[in-house]
Amino acid sequence: MDDNVVKFPGVEEIEYNELEAMFNQDVELKSVFEAAQEKDFDDVIIIGTYNDKANTYFASSSPDPAKIVWDLERAKFMLMSSFIEVASNPYDSDEDE
Repeated sequence: MDDNVVKFPGVEEIEYNELEAMFNQDVELKSVFEAAQEKDFDDVIIIGTYNDKANTYFASSSPDPAKIVWDLERAKFMLMSSFIEVASNPYDSDEDE
């Protein structure tokens, strides 16, 4: 497996600048697919852009739109949670203004 695969940090504690750096680097598609081959997936959703990001490709192994939306929302929640946990948010203050 290539060293440039961005692994999702999950619940592991990580500094915001490290997390930001992880998601700001380009990753070769081949590396992403090679890393995915190591998993025993039940379902897969592929979303990508092509033609200089002008077009979007979407495919899913599940025929159930509700399950697809559920999986996308879970993934979005995991991604957003990882940023919220490590970033200080000025809008999340306990002080009354």
